[in-house]
Amino acid sequence: MTTSLGEYFVNRCLEATTQAEPWPYAQFPDALPADSFDKLKKSIVNIDRDRLKNYNNKDTDRKSFTRDDFPSFKEFNDSTSQWRKVHSDPKTGALGQFAQWIDKIYKNNNTLHAPIYLYPAQWKDWGIDFIDEIQEIGQAVLDNARALCDKFPHYHWHEKRGLNVHIKVDPPAPFEYYIHTDNIFKTWTSIIYIDPDENLGTAMYTAKEGVIARQKHTGNRTSNPDDFNFIKTLPWKPNTHFTFCSDLDRTWHSYSNPSDQMRFTLCMFQGKFKADGGFFIEDKNKPIVNKWAGLTIDPASKR
Repeated sequence: MTTSLGEYFVNRCLEATTQAEPWPYAQFPDALPADSFDKLKKSIVNIDRDRLKNYNNKDTDRKSFTRDDFPSFKEFNDSTSQWRKVHSDPKTGALGQFAQWIDKIYKNNNTLHAPIYLYPAQWKDWGIDFIDEIQEIGQAVLDNARALCDKFPHYHWHEKRGLNVHIKVDPPAPFEYYIHTDNIFKTWTSIIYIDPDENLGTAMYTAKEGVIARQKHTGNRTSNPDDFNFIKTLPWKPNTHFTFCSDLDRTWHSYSNPSDQMRFTLCMFQGKFKADGGFFIEDKNKPIVNKWAGLTIDPASKR
């Protein structure tokens, strides 16, 4: 009996050994069958790098689609933009920690040196030939949502669930995302390393005694590395899968790109998301459709 791509991916996740230290996670090779991964990587290798370099230029009118997106320069500096509203104190207008960090670290000469998020609706335009495959994988992830989360001892469950799927493009060195935990809307995190052949995986930390966490509804973030103990950086190898369930008190991590090449990962987040935020959303009475995500996933009774 032939195993479907979605079944293959979920089975690899369920068969993986959960590591306990410094907090529960799993990382394993061969996340996708070799032919499927080769097809994805070929698309990534052939992406127009010059076009990507211009994607976040200072004059772009691009707008963020999720609260975790890096804003364009225009969007960041427009005090009335939706991104600024999300990342500013509604009473004082003061920038939140994420926005402060961007302002301090990545705004230089009127340019934000930021990651790029390519959602499935954009993939055809960028020559990424992986729509059918990600739809099959996404369906399997939602069908097996509880089992995937049960691999880990702690997670926050949302009855109405969806997926955030994107190709994430990190700029060349120097790039380093600061230490954080994923926000409470993200239940299960999945990262598949794609390109280049050599890079660094996720860096893992523990919080020092006495560190006060931020309000938990947004997830814990900090711009002060002195608040944490660095434990280790996971190895990077293409087609390796890193996964965990967010624990707002423990799963502190960051990532960086020490290479002179762009860093590509396939990211999936299962959790609770807005219908207009670049996600596909679960509705038990109708198919999951989102014009930005560009995908339709049929509801399944076992969810």
